[in-house]
Amino acid sequence: MKTIRYISLILLLACAFTAHAQLDLRLNKKFVLKDHCYDKQIKSILMFKGDDELSDPILEPGSTDVLTVMFDDLNENGRSLYYTIVHCDADWNEDATPQNDYMTGFTQSYLRDYEYSINTRIPYFHYKFTVPNNDISLKISGNYLVKVYDYSNPDTPLFQKGFSIVESKVALKLQYENLTNRGLREQQQLNFSLSYAGLNVMDPYRDFKIRIEKNSHRIPEITIPTPTFISGTNIDYSQPTKNIYPGGNEYRPFDIRTLEYAAQGVSLVDLRTDGYHALLNNAATRANKPYLYERDLNGKYYIDYRTKFGNKHIEADYVQVYFTLPKDEPYPNATLYVFGQLSDWSIYDGHAMVYSYERRAYELMLTLKQAMYNYMIIAVDDEETFDEGFVEGNFSETENSYSVYVYFRSPRDRWDRLVAIEQINTLTQKGSFSGVINF
Repeated sequence: MKTIRYISLILLLACAFTAHAQLDLRLNKKFVLKDHCYDKQIKSILMFKGDDELSDPILEPGSTDVLTVMFDDLNENGRSLYYTIVHCDADWNEDATPQNDYMTGFTQSYLRDYEYSINTRIPYFHYKFTVPNNDISLKISGNYLVKVYDYSNPDTPLFQKGFSIVESKVALKLQYENLTNRGLREQQQLNFSLSYAGLNVMDPYRDFKIRIEKNSHRIPEITIPTPTFISGTNIDYSQPTKNIYPGGNEYRPFDIRTLEYAAQGVSLVDLRTDGYHALLNNAATRANKPYLYERDLNGKYYIDYRTKFGNKHIEADYVQVYFTLPKDEPYPNATLYVFGQLSDWSIYDGHAMVYSYERRAYELMLTLKQAMYNYMIIAVDDEETFDEGFVEGNFSETENSYSVYVYFRSPRDRWDRLVAIEQINTLTQKGSFSGVINF
């Protein structure tokens, strides 16, 4: 009887979400920086270092390391695709750096390495390429965007993905402060200092730009720190009442690596004529509730399956995944979004949860590839304020990874150089840009 009730619910949700089945990729520009997708048939866009799918896309000049880019195209007819690479400033805006100053090789490179999916209910083309490669090499540090285009529509990219090259000219020291003993049970503090003995700095207040990421994405509400004091070639940004950020909560996990049964975070998996459907466990509001540690991927995901033994990237299927947040009444001045790497760390209109008065719940359906996922539900109010604690709660104990990016631009430079990146984890007090899979 319980199974029949779940199947009836999933059929009801499928019908109710028909109007939202085509993912709306309009963007709130305030919350878009380096990663976003413009085409609803492009899915599972990943960029990582080497073979480590959970690592951050960061390289050093002269290194033999490469970044792997992969994605799926659900357009059954196939398309002729190519990519280009552009240099950006510290805020991921395309700058005016001439191409021959930041790269050598072809202006555009066609994507020839692709495979067709095998034995999947939803067919797709899987693309893969690396940066740098035999066609393109990069010469300077800073932020870069990879942009992929359809040859028939060169004016609008299908998607863009950001990565960084750091030249490590500055020594950067981070220190995480637990604020619980100060009575601040919802915030975390990040203090840091840097030494720039390896650079010719004229004005340390003007020449450096500091940017901070939390769990691999930048949040608009993270303020830009200013120096507390400068001594010689040392700059200290530590302040007892500054650099304090909302702690947030652990990401919510769900596992659709298997479609034979309901795994972690999943209530039901159902195979229908149009493919697989998965109903996730109801997402309860966690604000104003006690903190509970649960190991997560800090919002990331990795492609995998548990029922086949082959190439997971072309044999994993796509699933219609249903998110539900029960609520007696809708929030009056906030829009809720499903957020994480599965949303490209962006705020898409198509990732907004729709309130159902009939079922008294916020709902959303997304088409996702078999993988281990993390997500959270964030709120954006009428003033366009990003609030990850609105539904999830804020806790000083939350395990987060903070990354500090230091950019340098002297009056003689024509672009923002990336001269340091350091990361610190609030739980281990250590930093790592590599991912470890232990699930």
